[in-house]
Amino acid sequence: MTRVDIAILVLAMAGTATLYMALWQPGGSAARYATVRVEDETVLRIDLRRDGVHAVEGPLGTTRIQVSEGRVRVTDSPGRRRICVRDGWLDRPGAATVCLPNRVVVAIPGTTETELDGITW
Repeated sequence: MTRVDIAILVLAMAGTATLYMALWQPGGSAARYATVRVEDETVLRIDLRRDGVHAVEGPLGTTRIQVSEGRVRVTDSPGRRRICVRDGWLDRPGAATVCLPNRVVVAIPGTTETELDGITW
């Protein structure tokens, strides 16, 4: 490798690191609340700054929702697959989970500043 090759390699690495820091870092504001909807009706607005456990009644039974450290998750819900329970913690604006058999949706309203999932060249 010549000095020119090394200089090009160093510049490419620095450019890649700069683009990563500018584009792929989490953006947006911190989430302040989550909404819980049952059959297209908002039944609960949860303050994410207050830890706690909430219960919401759906057509099939009770869905339990936990809030901790500015995050929210479904801890229990009726239904065979329990996909909404396995979705885990939601902590970013725009995140949501759906408990389909019980028709319960837990969402953090809003969007991120960049609204980018990824970039392909």
